[in-house]
Amino acid sequence: MLIWVLAAGSEGQIPYDEKFIASRIGATDKVDVKCLIDAGFLLAEGEQDASESKKPNGEDKILSGKRPIGDWIPADELVQKLSKRYNKTPEQMQKYYTELRDYCLRTGRKYADYEAAYRTAVRDNWGGNDTQRR
Repeated sequence: MLIWVLAAGSEGQIPYDEKFIASRIGATDKVDVKCLIDAGFLLAEGEQDASESKKPNGEDKILSGKRPIGDWIPADELVQKLSKRYNKTPEQMQKYYTELRDYCLRTGRKYADYEAAYRTAVRDNWGGNDTQRR
């Protein structure tokens, strides 16, 4: 979590340098960046083959907690919760998803947390989808 906070202060990117990251987040144990990448928590942008890396351990790579929208869709539980909270129809909830997806694809915008981005789209009424359920 602290790595994401660190990345948020630099446009979502931090150097692939475990010692730097550990010192910035106050970690007392080794920060295993490869494990975080393998688990999908971080992305290594501009990855190179390890043999092409300029620094040992790939330290010239940039890490990002943000990722493209890809095949992400909101979980049914999230849609139902937000639909009830904001009094929206299933059609309206689909439109918010479509607005978020189109925005990401059109602008290249990436998010670390698409559930939070979707909640924002619903809360802020993206696309003028303001007809309330009657």
